[in-house]
Amino acid sequence: MSKLFTYPAIFYPDDGCVSVFFPDLEGCLTFGDDFNDAYAMAKDALGGWLSVYLENNQIPAATPIEKIKIKANEKVMLVEVDAVYLKEVLNRAVRRNVTIPQWLNMAAEKEGINVSAFLTEKLKEELHL
Repeated sequence: MSKLFTYPAIFYPDDGCVSVFFPDLEGCLTFGDDFNDAYAMAKDALGGWLSVYLENNQIPAATPIEKIKIKANEKVMLVEVDAVYLKEVLNRAVRRNVTIPQWLNMAAEKEGINVSAFLTEKLKEELHL
């Protein structure tokens, strides 16, 4: 059975759109054109945030929804993502075009270096992931 991650999110009107933040997840915020769009974006934001922290096993506990304090113009809702889906979607390779000097590409090919794998590893190191 797949594990579900469920967190409370606070939705509020913000300059013609609906902003969302997760009180338990520092820096996890997003917005949408309307409530439905904001909810979909909240699922994506939650999934993205969790994908980074899942690898380090640093997932904070979710505050029970009844303990979340909100302002008059805010609404709180639970947002959830499935861990299996999260891993499948977020670990899927994406194509990125990069530009490197031809001589460097030739040297990498000669040494049998997979440039995509090399760049992935270096990005992980740089981002401390």
